[in-house]
Amino acid sequence: MNRIAIITDSSSGISPELIKKTDDMFYLPIHYIINDIGEFADDERGLSNKKFYNYLSTKDISTSKINIGEITNLLNKIINDYDKILFLGLSKGLSSQHDLMKVISNDSLYKDKFIAIDTEAVSIILEKMVWFAHESIKQNKSIDYIIEGVNILKKSHHNFILVKTLETLKKGGRITPAVAALSKMMKIIPILEFTKKGEIDKKTKTRTWSKAIQKSLDKLKHSLIRESEPLYLVHANLPEEELKNVKKICENNEFKNIIIKQLPKVISVHTGPNTLILALLGEINNEN
Repeated sequence: MNRIAIITDSSSGISPELIKKTDDMFYLPIHYIINDIGEFADDERGLSNKKFYNYLSTKDISTSKINIGEITNLLNKIINDYDKILFLGLSKGLSSQHDLMKVISNDSLYKDKFIAIDTEAVSIILEKMVWFAHESIKQNKSIDYIIEGVNILKKSHHNFILVKTLETLKKGGRITPAVAALSKMMKIIPILEFTKKGEIDKKTKTRTWSKAIQKSLDKLKHSLIRESEPLYLVHANLPEEELKNVKKICENNEFKNIIIKQLPKVISVHTGPNTLILALLGEINNEN
């Protein structure tokens, strides 16, 4: 029986404290850089949610790849304890980090033991992959079974991303300054999607926040993902009262099983404060 370990990064939204409670999962923090303030690791050493979101509303923030020293230090520490080490991290479509992991996996020190696959995922989609891998290890499943399951989950989600301000998308180059200015003037709310290619792309648009929520829910109702699956509300520090209102709208649309989660900080950097994601995630049926 192969001994398998999973490494994930902070874009999964799984806390390092929770990962430390397992014996087969490990955590690497992506870093975020706040203009005029400094660089922070996205773990217990970083900023509190309150401080982070205060800066997100007032400062330019960017992200950087995981420090290569942190990666190799962790690998050197656990390489002899496991037969296979699988890295499940931020989508290649959103970061060049995956390319770095592939380079490391081809190093003679780690080749054939360290495997980096492009999850094409982030946040709750990536989180589901990581917990699937963890449960599979507990069931003594093979590394091939785990990779096959991850590949199924890549295509088994339906989501919409709503943003209240276009400034962050403008800074990231996802929309032009002219489009941002016009949208602000006309009070247009863009509806984005985390695609099955692992990228954030514009799906449609509407005129108000409430209409954007309703339009997203209408599309999710027609998803092929079965009705028993929960609806995830993932947010970037939405006020509590507003979150309650969103939940009520979802319940009025016959979504009864609702799970609320916080968007990982390193993803909020790219979408902006008060982002809301509505998502359905599929299940895996690869009983081989």
